Amino acid sequence: MVLFERGTLQSNTESTRAHLSKTHPVLGKQGYRLVGTASSPAGPFSPDQTEFPEPETVPPPPLSSLLTRRVCTTILNYALLSLLDISLVALSPIVFASPVAVGGLGMQPATIGLVLALQGIVTGAATALLVPRMQRWFGMRMTYRCGVWLYLGQIWLFPAMHYAVKLNLGGGMGVWVLIGLYTIISCASPISFCCLLLFISAASPNPLCLGATNGLAQTSASVMRAIGPALATSLFALSANSGSSLVYISLSAVTALCIGTSMLMRADWTAGTRSSVSMH
Repeated sequence: MVLFERGTLQSNTESTRAHLSKTHPVLGKQGYRLVGTASSPAGPFSPDQTEFPEPETVPPPPLSSLLTRRVCTTILNYALLSLLDISLVALSPIVFASPVAVGGLGMQPATIGLVLALQGIVTGAATALLVPRMQRWFGMRMTYRCGVWLYLGQIWLFPAMHYAVKLNLGGGMGVWVLIGLYTIISCASPISFCCLLLFISAASPNPLCLGATNGLAQTSASVMRAIGPALATSLFALSANSGSSLVYISLSAVTALCIGTSMLMRADWTAGTRSSVSMH
């Protein structure tokens, strides 16, 4: 009985192998193991059959391998840009709402909401329509620098709008012309960030470091975004008390730092060349 069952199992195995060789020719050239048959759920196994090797796992590279000149320079640019951008985001509604006597525009909440809504529409349209064309025309690095330079105009439009309100320039129309210009220049944010995020993705030394590279960049940006609003609003309060332009001079200095660090990035850093990693 045992010999009969063993012979039956062997014939079932051979017939199954022959059927698989016809339907799946690749299995006929490589070793395989039958998981089970109708007569034996555990499946037979013979010495001439080999198992597929287990896939090899590639350990993640150490964190120190990320600290290359390319990664550090790109993250430094991202941190400074985040500080500058969040400072202006926090400062703009305060300047709009503050009385004219302390350097603001004295706007009503409904008017401030309208200006911020228009600003959001412009930045969204610039992201979809303007940024891709600028990247094709001027290249990634030059487009990023243009976006950073626009921040200077955005900063100094605040005191210009204040004096337009204070002097009642054009019977009140002068300030709205400057507000419209400020809304258009606010496209500096999507222009700069879209380019810089591509620099960050291409800066990773190899594909296994891509997540860690983005994690370091976002961590540095989060720290700056925690500092920026408190710094900008405090400087505006000091400027209002002293009657100076300290907040605008300070933000201009941060913009100059962004422009300076952008010079350290090379145009070919967006090529995305990474060292090859064997993936099994």
